[in-house]
Amino acid sequence: MGAGGRGGPAIALREAVPARLVAHCCGSTQHAAALHSSAKSAQEYSSALGHQCHLPRAPQVLIADFFLVLVALAWLGVGVLQAKLSPSDGGSSPLLDLWYPLWPTLWQSAIGLLMAGALVSGGLNWVSSNFGAKK
Repeated sequence: MGAGGRGGPAIALREAVPARLVAHCCGSTQHAAALHSSAKSAQEYSSALGHQCHLPRAPQVLIADFFLVLVALAWLGVGVLQAKLSPSDGGSSPLLDLWYPLWPTLWQSAIGLLMAGALVSGGLNWVSSNFGAKK
């Protein structure tokens, strides 16, 4: 069955997006199966996927924060290398001169948020595995 059969684009989209992928996204096999079989048009199906299967904001913020911390680390590393490779300037580096003022406000806050997210995530996983519903 393709796009020309009964259901047209909805069937083609359902074939392109496997039910197990929708189940993983939505977190519920029953919900995914109902969504997978009930969509009558491609627009309805993609709209239902978009509204019901999305990441919460907290993981998105932590992912962005992780990459911000990686940028800070790379910036610091390049600045230290620049300072070590230019002893004629007395070991100064314009990159480090820009990096240092951001340390107390931006970089420490980003690292703290990342550490707090890791601790909260680990704690929630521990609580759910020890006190949550057993499968």
